[in-house]
Amino acid sequence: MAREKFGDVKLDLRDKKLLFELDFDARQSISQLAKKLGLSKQGVEYKLQRLMKEEVILGFHPVINMSKLGYTYCRLAFSIKNTDTKKEKEILNYLKKESKFYWIFSTQGIYDFGGAIWVKKISDFEEEIQKLYSKFGEFIDSKNETISTDVVYFQTRYLLGINKTKELHTDETSEIIEIDFLDKEILKVLSKDARMPLVGISEKVNSTPK
Repeated sequence: MAREKFGDVKLDLRDKKLLFELDFDARQSISQLAKKLGLSKQGVEYKLQRLMKEEVILGFHPVINMSKLGYTYCRLAFSIKNTDTKKEKEILNYLKKESKFYWIFSTQGIYDFGGAIWVKKISDFEEEIQKLYSKFGEFIDSKNETISTDVVYFQTRYLLGINKTKELHTDETSEIIEIDFLDKEILKVLSKDARMPLVGISEKVNSTPK
């Protein structure tokens, strides 16, 4: 089977199909994946382990619809000035340590740094921004603050060169779901490894698989 180079790793069509399938349902069993890919379970296991070893797959993470839990998605991007490498690293480390930022990025272009925050109240977003500005305001040049009403995730369609795939929306909603302590513990475990089997989850949260 022909292989296409993906960075320094060569991927064949079944590698791409495996990535495509795992992208929107990482909890599929090896048997389910084998059936969809036309491979043996051992063949799927081999491909999966190889993709993880080559760091094509860095982890399995769920898309948690935080809007259902009463949160609003906010994003901050900003450029910096009058800094050196040490100061840039300090700013990045600050963003990493702030628990309200659930992902952060550094980039080239108009902005240098940014991150996304889920907040219960817009005032919480403003408070987090003011904390950043009070600490690094003299180094911050331009900035952009946005509040999103819908975040859309598309399946990795580019791998197979197709246009229409599944979508996931985490849009604003008035349908808030109440969760208990065990629910939260399960979400914490899944956020680190979405493929963890039920037995493994139950051990982590001190409950039964059922």
